[in-house]
Amino acid sequence: MIRLKNRLIGRAIAISAITIIIFSVAVLSINPYTKLSADRFSSVTPQPRTSSQNTPTADNKTIETKINTPIEINLTAKTPPTVNDVPMTVNGSSDYNTNLVDPFGIREIYPTAAGGEQWFMNTSDITNDPRASFTASNPDLTRNPDGSWKVSSTEVRFNVYASSGYHHELINTLDQQQLAAKGYMQSPNDWKNVEITGYLKLNKQGGDVRGNSGALVGGHFTLYARGGRHTGFGASQGGCEGTSYHADWAYDGTTRFAKEQWHVSYVFTPYKSATDSIIGKWVGFKMILYNIQQNETPAVKMEIWVDPNDDGNWVNVNDFVDSGGWGKDGGECGGAPDQMITWGGPIVTYRWDNSPDVDINDFSVREIQAPQ
Repeated sequence: MIRLKNRLIGRAIAISAITIIIFSVAVLSINPYTKLSADRFSSVTPQPRTSSQNTPTADNKTIETKINTPIEINLTAKTPPTVNDVPMTVNGSSDYNTNLVDPFGIREIYPTAAGGEQWFMNTSDITNDPRASFTASNPDLTRNPDGSWKVSSTEVRFNVYASSGYHHELINTLDQQQLAAKGYMQSPNDWKNVEITGYLKLNKQGGDVRGNSGALVGGHFTLYARGGRHTGFGASQGGCEGTSYHADWAYDGTTRFAKEQWHVSYVFTPYKSATDSIIGKWVGFKMILYNIQQNETPAVKMEIWVDPNDDGNWVNVNDFVDSGGWGKDGGECGGAPDQMITWGGPIVTYRWDNSPDVDINDFSVREIQAPQ
């Protein structure tokens, strides 16, 4: 309850006693899930989509007075809340770690780590960003009337670098035992415990992109982290740099996780039903990845959160913990057969294939304060 600091002076009443009841006079209404917009990633105070009168309210109080005896009532003051501090629940649970929104007005699931790396998409010109680039193809990029961007290519890899950039020459080992001990691949500030966010809209499927096996690939949006450049094959061709954990959201609405032990060697979780088809509509997609201690041993937690209706209502639809026993090919790069990828990497990637018409907006990557 918001309290109004005020002073009320009782008046002499020509009866022996009176009970005064103060009722709430106004209610502040803010939708904490509202998706907001900001120009580029400047420091903007998010505002609710619909305006409301920020009128504080008073608690109900019962005061008994004596005849001809004025009283003074002091109510504790508090500044009316902003969209940043309205208590909320997610997916029916109050176990929500932050009430913050990012500069685009999008809900943050976990708070940014103190001094942690952050990147926000340059929505004014995504071609002019030293910390992000398209690789694997040169897509046609068009600014849409609503400020989003249309990406036209059958093979998309949109890479986001930590502030130290990507410098292959600074990677002095790809031995996975040494990487686990060091905690990073290239630089101490590599992306490790991250919340990766983006809004996407699939307008058209098609094209023909085939993997090493010759099979057609695609059919889902993918977010991944904890590696560097994905090229070559195995240790002899530099493929050990291509480690990563993946979150896949298939266009039919199912989700899964993958571990890429090296480029190209994958192990997958089963697909899990999450939403209806996401074709032809704006959807929000988050992958959250962080190290934990499970039974006093290291493990890696992965979460998929989605905003399937583009209304700011984020739902946790899939979780997985890599605590060992998942994968068998880590020995190729000096690791255990089921090597967990506990280190950071210089590149976070947004990926999709066989989807030549996709609109994107409000991408961001943040190093988070990992829950335990």
